[in-house]
Amino acid sequence: MEHSLFRAVDANEFSLHQIVQTILRTSRDTPVTVLEQAIDLVTAVLPDFTRDDPTVWPTWKEFASHLCVLADHAHEVGAHEKTVLSLRHQLARYYANSGDYAEALVLGCAVLKALEGVLGPEHPHTLATRHQVAFYLGGTGAYDEALVLGREVLEARERVLGPEHPHALAARYLVAFYLDGTGAHDEALVLARAVLEVEERVLGPEHLETLASREMLVFHLGGMSSYREALALGLEVLELEG
Repeated sequence: MEHSLFRAVDANEFSLHQIVQTILRTSRDTPVTVLEQAIDLVTAVLPDFTRDDPTVWPTWKEFASHLCVLADHAHEVGAHEKTVLSLRHQLARYYANSGDYAEALVLGCAVLKALEGVLGPEHPHTLATRHQVAFYLGGTGAYDEALVLGREVLEARERVLGPEHPHALAARYLVAFYLDGTGAHDEALVLARAVLEVEERVLGPEHLETLASREMLVFHLGGMSSYREALALGLEVLELEG
């Protein structure tokens, strides 16, 4: 980021390129507009965060704390909600990927509250965010709360999208995981088998989502000491992935 439009000075400060400073000083726009422009500028420079691309992680690590401050300040002065939500959403994903589920949860809940107010509780974007918040809750160890929220998402997605929609299956997958975490191993196993059956039929046995569900089933079987079945299924996964 040597030639970036902004760079981190230390944990509490970052500097803007001289050209950017000049533009902001001479701007006749309102503080709200300037903040929106600043966020647009920063997000244009930063690569989109994705857990599948480790090359972007160092950049997000360098600027995450500054971006949180920027998003909070923009929200306080009434900057465009879509701009703030987009930034907070990506920050939540970054923090979760970094293992800081508590910070991801704070950001995710803020996004969820805003989306519920603007789009309604059953809009696909709202449900997707609620699904992520359930994941963040589980990451903090709050399995009971994660399970309650996960069940809500599952019920809504099955009703709105249909029980075999990929998003509904993803919600069922998450519920199975947290059922297991709360000790309901038998129920988790039944749900995991149901997800795998649908994915094998709809997506095919070699689809990435099907393979992930098969791996989850191996996990559940092993946790219930069904080692022979877990081993057989695990070998199938290895053969398909290899």
